[in-house]
Parts: sequence; C-alpha cells; structure tokens
Amino acid sequence: MLMQIPALLNARELEELRRLLAGQHWEDGAASAGAAARRKHNQQLSGGAVQPLLAGLAGRLIQHPGVQAWAEPKRIPRLLFSRYTEGMYYHTHNDAALTGTPPGRADVSFTLFLSPSEACAGGELVLETPLGEVLIKPVAGTLVLYETGLMHRVNTVSAGERLALVGWIESTVRSPQAREVLRDLGQAIGQATERDNDGIEVIRLRRIRANLLRMWAET
Repeated sequence: MLMQIPALLNARELEELRRLLAGQHWEDGAASAGAAARRKHNQQLSGGAVQPLLAGLAGRLIQHPGVQAWAEPKRIPRLLFSRYTEGMYYHTHNDAALTGTPPGRADVSFTLFLSPSEACAGGELVLETPLGEVLIKPVAGTLVLYETGLMHRVNTVSAGERLALVGWIESTVRSPQAREVLRDLGQAIGQATERDNDGIEVIRLRRIRANLLRMWAET
C-alpha cells in the first residue's frame, strides 16, 4: 500500500536543491489540478530552468533498487516540485488516472520530502487507507511511494515552508494486486538467498517470479 525509502538524497544534495529552488518563480498549483482546483492551494514548478533538475531526479528515482522492487517502473510520465507556505493546503482528493505529456498511466504516486520536518508546522501527507488515516512527515530526503488509487491530502501549513518533489510512475505491471504478489515474492527470494544463495529454493522462487512477470508485464 505504501513504502518509505529513507535518505534517497543526502544532506548536501538537499541543501543545494533547496538553494536552487529558492531563486525560481513559482506557479499557482491550482492551475493544473483540474476538477480539484478549488481544493488545492499551493505552488509548483515543472518547466523552464528546473527541467534538467527534474530529468536528473527522474533518472535517479527510476533506477533506485527500492523503487524498482516496489513499483516495477516503466516510466515517470510527470514530475514537479511542490511548495506550501503558511496557509496553503491540498484537501482530500484522488490523482488522475492519466498524467503527463504524452499521457501515461498513473499507477504509483510518490513524494520526495525536500525540507526538514521541523521547517514547517503542519503539512503532513495524509493517506486514507482501508486501515485508517496514515500521517506522514518524515525527515528530509525520504521518498514515500503509495498506490495512486488512495485518497489523500496535505494538511494546512500553519507556519514555515514545505518543499517536496512529487510525481507518478507508470508501472510495467498494471494491477496493484499483481505488484503486491511480486513484492512478496521478492522478499521471499531475499530471505531464501540469505540461507543459501545457490540453493534450489532460490532458483524455483526466481522462476516463479519471472513467469508471473511474463504474464503480467506490459512493455
């Protein structure tokens, strides 16, 4: 349902990224919110001078072993920087099924937190799961991935500033249930490998996972 990857960016990278973003001209985030425009009050950046930054981060994200294992990524159709200052929010909403140019399916959503958690009051990412609400406000550099179908919100920032990178992944595996099966098998393979790296159990589990991926993958 969700996955956190800590320290995807280190302190030096985060500081440099925040410095670069501070000098940019931020746009009204509601302009790209479609039907949810009245529920969204923030700022964002996705073009011009920040395009090389976004392209570099997209490449780094999609190649990360944790992202590959959790999302089975095919491509990232859309990526943007997001900023919330005092009084800003994004009320409960669901993300679009298709996003980006050219359009890609949004299977997995993610937020990479760029500012320290103590840099703002409020601003939690809140996921509405079948088991209840999950409030997320991790340390800077943490990547949070979650299934795009989850309703979610960003709580109002009452003081300070919240910076993040947000985006969507089109997976090679369309079904969330299938991705969950593949993740479980990946964990089982990892545990079996620790016991016997070249054992028949590992070979069989890898074969099962490969056969399922052949059944479900869309290239």
